[in-house]
Amino acid sequence: MEALLKQVVVNAKAAKRLLQGYPWIFSGQIEEWRPKPDPGELVSILDTQGILLGFAYANPDNILALKYLYTPAAASRGQADRPDEALEIARKLDRCRSQRAALSLDSNAYRLVWSEADGLPGLICDDYHGFIVVQFLTRGMDQRRQYVLDWLISRMKPKGIFERSEGHGRSLEGLAPKRQWLWQPDPGHTVDHCEIKEGPDLFQVDFEKGHKTGFYLDQRAARRVLRAKTLKGKVLDAFCHSGGFSLAAVRAGAAQVEAIDRDTSALKQLEHNAQLNQAASSIQPIEADVFIYLRAAAMRAEKYNAVILDPPSFVRSRSAIEDAMRGYRELHLQAGKLLQPGARLLTCTCSHHIGRTPFRQMVLGTMQSAGKRLEHIRVFGPDKDHPEKSQIPESRYLTCLLARVKAT
Repeated sequence: MEALLKQVVVNAKAAKRLLQGYPWIFSGQIEEWRPKPDPGELVSILDTQGILLGFAYANPDNILALKYLYTPAAASRGQADRPDEALEIARKLDRCRSQRAALSLDSNAYRLVWSEADGLPGLICDDYHGFIVVQFLTRGMDQRRQYVLDWLISRMKPKGIFERSEGHGRSLEGLAPKRQWLWQPDPGHTVDHCEIKEGPDLFQVDFEKGHKTGFYLDQRAARRVLRAKTLKGKVLDAFCHSGGFSLAAVRAGAAQVEAIDRDTSALKQLEHNAQLNQAASSIQPIEADVFIYLRAAAMRAEKYNAVILDPPSFVRSRSAIEDAMRGYRELHLQAGKLLQPGARLLTCTCSHHIGRTPFRQMVLGTMQSAGKRLEHIRVFGPDKDHPEKSQIPESRYLTCLLARVKAT
């Protein structure tokens, strides 16, 4: 007989949020462990009245103690049939594949699975033209990786599966980082990169050394919007990474793009991507600290027809918001000095701790302090393969603002 699941009793606030679709329960919201589970163990969740709310992966060692996985067909008291985890994970993966197949994306690379937003906490899968890069970021999902791999191999028929399980969230789970090939149809023929197409542009994706899972797929919408604008003259692309925005600016008509980053490997990737698209003569890679470069350019009274700001996250927790906002204000103050009348500003933040309204207000206020007024303001998030759920504020982590400097 299959062992019964351990139970976790949660308080009224957690029960209410869970029923509203929020996927996490914090350690402080737990009334009782019956008994305490091992990290990664599947448990049943009960409210204080004994009503079964669902099933989750537990990690008592993490402040995010429960990560919700599955809802029973009907409310009941106490125990319910143990869910078939392999079947439940496969069902959700099938739904992810169907939803992405229905999207009209201008790329052969996309996010197949987006963690809690797709009901699979701690699992990210990105498809790069047939190569799958996976991240297992929670104990629960890490322990069930074989279910995911079996599904990927049988349903997606990939060219290879590479693991990039790393980052702050994984360390909070007590897991070491991992970068490795998990599956290849021909192990004797190892590759470390591939080429993808996005709109008119080609990009080389480095699975092992590239940022995130190899490329910033979530900025596809912003690159598409930028390509559709009309730019002239000089453009400054700060935190340029592997050149996605630089190439979009060239497509929009920029005569010259100064691409700034202090990551040498990212600049080498940018140079390669520029060559792939016959744009090397239009993009100047510059290895420098962005803040220092912006201040120096302002002192030289440089002017640009567009400035692009896509920095790494300045904030990992609510306690760091104030310091992060000071950094954002300084960044935008210096950038604002470089914008000529009629110029475009594209700026982004990738932290869910800073909402879209506060970010917009900060940008407008700082630009005004720099003597610039913005118009035709558009605020948006990631592309459609990164679903945003209203019940999960953390899924709204990316905010992009595109505006034009009002001509005086």
